[in-house]
Amino acid sequence: MALPRASRPMTPGIYAPLPTFFLPDSEDLGSSSALYVCFVVLMPSGNIDLQGLEKHVAYLARAGVRPLLAGTMGEGIHLAHGERTRLIHSARKALDTAGFLDVPIIVGAGGGSTRETIALCEEVGAAGADAAIVITPGYFAGVLTNHRPALKEYFTEIAGKSPVPVLIYNCGVLLNPPEAIHSLMIARTHRSRCQCRN
Repeated sequence: MALPRASRPMTPGIYAPLPTFFLPDSEDLGSSSALYVCFVVLMPSGNIDLQGLEKHVAYLARAGVRPLLAGTMGEGIHLAHGERTRLIHSARKALDTAGFLDVPIIVGAGGGSTRETIALCEEVGAAGADAAIVITPGYFAGVLTNHRPALKEYFTEIAGKSPVPVLIYNCGVLLNPPEAIHSLMIARTHRSRCQCRN
């Protein structure tokens, strides 16, 4: 079991998934002309300009909204290695600069396997995330939802090895209502390390 690092406590409040915009016809981080708020802009040189992200995170923090990055809007699988870390660093910088030193950051760390998910939890923890939100791997969702011991093993192994607290993301498409209840039971097993988001 990994020793958890000290993280900011998850206090009651609004934790909103923040979109990650990609350039049209590409998977590179960027802006969308249809959106008035730029989250991340890819500069022509290939460097990511994270000023848009930082402004957006600070704006939301002033409104009482805490960030959930790369987690529940499906963009996590499109991030290249290192991009998730850059999002976390920029969000933390924005929060700290605006005086929100105690605002936690939740980051999506769901992968295609238990091993990949644990590695992502370690990566986001090392980058400064205060918690990870984990979803059932889409490829194996059918098997896991119909095999409760495997579902429990999946989440308990991740919660046991993650350096940050784990939130179970119960997406209705991947887990039906009986499994949602089962997910909550799993969360109770790791009360200090695991919670459920529905």
